[in-house]
Amino acid sequence: MNPAKYKTILDHPALVILEDLGPHDQHMTITNDADQIVLLLASQLGRRKLYYLDSDKVLTQILVKDGKMAGFRLAD
Repeated sequence: MNPAKYKTILDHPALVILEDLGPHDQHMTITNDADQIVLLLASQLGRRKLYYLDSDKVLTQILVKDGKMAGFRLAD
């Protein structure tokens, strides 16, 4: 399976929001590829929060600690 396909829809001083593009029969979801995505973006994130919109348009935060994916939390 190919890595997740996504785009940045908001790059703000406090947060970054990604959108999962799929197609999911060819690409992993952001959820399933979160470890690698965080590794790719960690140097750009700094202390900003990282969120993503999944294919159902549910906004979820990817928790990041020490430059690594540390879990998920539904956005408030």
